[in-house]
Amino acid sequence: MKLLKSEPEEGDRVLDVGAFDLMNTLDYAEIVGDTGFVHAIDPQLITFARAPLSNMALWTFALGSAKGQGHMGLPNGRRPDDKGPYEALGMAGEGLEVTVETIDNIGYNWTRLDFVRLDVNGFEPFVLMGGAAMLLRLRPTLLIRNSPDLLTHYGLAPINLIALLETLRYKVYPRPLHADPALPHDLLCDPLSL
Repeated sequence: MKLLKSEPEEGDRVLDVGAFDLMNTLDYAEIVGDTGFVHAIDPQLITFARAPLSNMALWTFALGSAKGQGHMGLPNGRRPDDKGPYEALGMAGEGLEVTVETIDNIGYNWTRLDFVRLDVNGFEPFVLMGGAAMLLRLRPTLLIRNSPDLLTHYGLAPINLIALLETLRYKVYPRPLHADPALPHDLLCDPLSL
């Protein structure tokens, strides 16, 4: 019986989408070591304590279902009057304009991808749609932050996200972070055979 992989391992190729402060990215880079590699993507990448490691690539754009320009709202569902540290990052008011790429476009020549962490404040289904070809080709394990309240900003519900993952041939395992199912929780997604 195959054990479900909930974190990257040494030598893995990792995609960290919604990397923002690089906390997970830097941890992943240490885990995968010199034989692995981590791609970190966020339109507003910042580092607080440590510089990027040599086995990391930092990409400053958003991901979506199609390449182009888009508008990114305040992170974590913040209201415009609750700016916090985001005002210093140019995200005061209603957000910022961003360049949008797709996973399929940036990874078209990748031959391996083992693990994807996806935390994009309710936009996860659109990022997955823009990466469908690569996800079906390379079959990485997915760790997705599911924020039911943020999905509703895009007219979606968790059932839509789960249905998309099943269409992409993933088995979905919820990983609660709270007792309340309406609060954010992780979805660990194991690729099924095609």
